[in-house]
Amino acid sequence: FLMDISMPGMSGLELVHKLRKLGNSTPVIMLSADAQEYNQQEDYQTDYDDYLVKPVSNHQLFEKIAHHLDLEWIYRGDADRLNADFRYKNVTGSPHSVTTSEGISEGQGLDSGLPKHALLLELKAYAEMGYQKGVNASLQQIADEGILDETAFSHLQYLSQAFQFEKLAKHIEACSV
Repeated sequence: FLMDISMPGMSGLELVHKLRKLGNSTPVIMLSADAQEYNQQEDYQTDYDDYLVKPVSNHQLFEKIAHHLDLEWIYRGDADRLNADFRYKNVTGSPHSVTTSEGISEGQGLDSGLPKHALLLELKAYAEMGYQKGVNASLQQIADEGILDETAFSHLQYLSQAFQFEKLAKHIEACSV
């Protein structure tokens, strides 16, 4: 479970405490926007398995999930390629595949320069925060205004759909002219 500490009605800490009392042993990763909250909740620390402070980077979240579910993430091919086929397997089980390819050929979008535009800067900021709704809204505005050619836009959209927000922000930074 990924559970926010601050939830309406019942806190995430209270909920995980009740789950544990009912015998549920599923790993729980608590999330909070307040880094100090971790130290204030000592009574509940034995109920959850890990704790992350928001905004959470995808890499950090995936590492915690892999650790607690005994997963090994496998990336077929070069991780920087656009046509990535991400695979995971339970260390004790068989592989499962999640294909995130959008039919973009290798290298597309990487060499094209991006204009310095307020919407691209906004997109970069949302990507750095890992704020998916903001990323999607910015991409929609970029599409509506026709700021980018189809290849460059497809690359940004692919990174967003693959939840590769860090790469998205770095790409905008590196390719802005």
